[in-house]
Amino acid sequence: MLKGFKVSDIFLDKATNALIVLYATVLPLGFAIANITLGLMFAFFIFYIIIKKPSSKNLIQDINWIILFSVLFLIYALSLFYSENMDVGLNQVYRKSPMLLLTIFVFILRRKIKKNTIFSAMKMYGYSVTFVCITSIILAVYNCYDYKPDILLHCASDQNLASVFISYHKLYLSLYVTIAIFFVVYSVFYGSSKFKLFSINSIQLLVLFITLVLLGGRNSLLVSTLIVIGIPSFYWLKNKKIKNFVFFSSTILILVITSVYFNPKLLEKTKEAFNFGNQYSISKKWGGVAVRKIIWENSYNTFKKNLIIGVGAGDVQDELNKSYEIHAETNALNQGTYNAHNDILQIAITTGVLGIFTYLFSLIYIFYISFNKQNYIHCIFVILFFISGLTESLLERDMGIRVYSFFTILLFIFNTQINENSSNTQ
Repeated sequence: MLKGFKVSDIFLDKATNALIVLYATVLPLGFAIANITLGLMFAFFIFYIIIKKPSSKNLIQDINWIILFSVLFLIYALSLFYSENMDVGLNQVYRKSPMLLLTIFVFILRRKIKKNTIFSAMKMYGYSVTFVCITSIILAVYNCYDYKPDILLHCASDQNLASVFISYHKLYLSLYVTIAIFFVVYSVFYGSSKFKLFSINSIQLLVLFITLVLLGGRNSLLVSTLIVIGIPSFYWLKNKKIKNFVFFSSTILILVITSVYFNPKLLEKTKEAFNFGNQYSISKKWGGVAVRKIIWENSYNTFKKNLIIGVGAGDVQDELNKSYEIHAETNALNQGTYNAHNDILQIAITTGVLGIFTYLFSLIYIFYISFNKQNYIHCIFVILFFISGLTESLLERDMGIRVYSFFTILLFIFNTQINENSSNTQ
């Protein structure tokens, strides 16, 4: 029935581009709405395949690229064959399914996706994250209108700020804010918009940075500072505007240092990161760096015991908990569920040497292709996510998986051609 149904190419083009922008917009607005939109995208994809019956001329090449971009989903799925806890394993594989679905949608329909659409997706994502930040701050303040010491303490906490509007973990909201900052800055200097001191872009950056400071994410704040300084500096140095470079870089550094100094929690975390005099050892203070060292040691020990193929997607947390019980210097780790707090370690425990080698090969190869094509926006995004994943297992939760899956494939086609002469991917 559908085969005889005629749909114009113009409609299909507009629908494809509209769905890309829609998904970027709803991505920061919670799991449910993102899931509904992803379902809508895949339904449209099936409709497109039935109606248009795309040529199979480059099918093998397309499949190879889809495998490269969804390799993490595939190796987790294969690990189910030796996982004992199948329920947990299936849940982990289901969480990573957007890697496959989004890759198929974007890559197969890439010739229809316009460069302006990618800029629009970045812009709408930035607006959406800014909306989440503003609303979260307003609700956090509103909840404290009736002053009580315990209520005020709760409302002022970083985790409450992250979850008061949409159920974010503070580190994932920090990640989303960092990506939004990157997109805003890149769009200003390499997109169609121009930077002005009093503009929507300036207000956005101010709101996003204030949110990062309140969340106390030192890693995200460091990455965001490097982005805000690095991209404009490269642009101005390339155009020989040394005064702009010196003034802007100095101003940003002063603002960031001042923000850290006058935020007690963030200042404490910064001191902890350097840990002069070992005053933040696990025996003296329970906190971030000291705890992560213990987690990383136990994660590495678990990996060594299951070196070749790992423990499987379903058994990672069980194996880590066993290691914490035996080797941890404190029993506090046994009171909660702590993953490896590092993307590389997490994947290595799950899939072993074979899995981590496959994942890193795909990541490096994709990065190499982008770098060769001077697709620096994709390269920066990959580096941003890789650095952010050094202290957190970002690819273990839905919010980390979705934002990475969507933008890593979308930015890859930004100005990358794969044996084709389509103006849409120029």
